[in-house]
Amino acid sequence: MTREELSAVISRIFDVKRKTRGNPFNDVELDEWYTDIVLAV
Repeated sequence: MTREELSAVISRIFDVKRKTRGNPFNDVELDEWYTDIVLAV
């Protein structure tokens, strides 16, 4: 399971939403399906 997939599972279980626009990760592209999910968790 990738970090993206795990983040998706966690965010869906706990209904976590992204609160900020910042991106502290240099390996998370802003236009990927998982961007908001990874940055929320």
